[in-house]
Amino acid sequence: PGEHPMRPRFHRIRYALLPLFIGLYASPIATAQTAQSSTPPIEIPRLSFGHTRISRGITFDWDDTRRELINEYLHRTPSEVEGWSDFDQAYLQWEAGQKEDACKTWTRIVIEFSGTELAFDAQWNLAESARLNGNRSLSLRLLKDLLKMSPSVKLTRRDLYDIQNEKNFACLELSDLYLEINDIRSSLHYAQLALQKYQYSGECAFFNDAHSCLIEDRIAALETAVKQSQTVTIEPRSDATEKTIGNQCHALIP
Repeated sequence: PGEHPMRPRFHRIRYALLPLFIGLYASPIATAQTAQSSTPPIEIPRLSFGHTRISRGITFDWDDTRRELINEYLHRTPSEVEGWSDFDQAYLQWEAGQKEDACKTWTRIVIEFSGTELAFDAQWNLAESARLNGNRSLSLRLLKDLLKMSPSVKLTRRDLYDIQNEKNFACLELSDLYLEINDIRSSLHYAQLALQKYQYSGECAFFNDAHSCLIEDRIAALETAVKQSQTVTIEPRSDATEKTIGNQCHALIP
């Protein structure tokens, strides 16, 4: 049988109307995308600004008499005293531009003093030195390794609190670093860890609560961004260098 006489005409009409149908369906999508792209990104404040630095021992600037007193008060062994001295020497090497030598010393300290506050501080410096050298991926890995480190069973309760706080700060820095590369879900994950698993514990109850409030604000903002597919940015590090967690917490006082 021959082709239906109306079929070619039907095809011509169908193809002629095709752009119209495409336009009808595409217009709402394009409008939504335009509206989304025209919405300015939300800038989120940093959490780790007061802790992103190469650290040094608490007795770094002290005279010998005061240093001996604090070492005795903290019950540091001769080996630990020597370890802290090496830690500070590595800090001086870093400041003098001998960064590779400094990192070698901190790496040795992490191994030799495993489980102590000294090892955790050295691990932090390794992560921070990687970030300052532009190696974000290495910094992320070193901070994650810090979270996996286990404290020694011989540590005092005060030392355990310090290590807990060190892990809290590591989570804050991880959350910030992931936000810098727009990995919102990973940023949210580490903010939640900071609040739920490695909660900050200090001597001031108000400070503890205010510190938690800052993290809760971060979590709420990121959860909203995920649900609403919002674009977020993080406060430039240069704008946060003079801030501390304490200043932010004090700003919450009525």
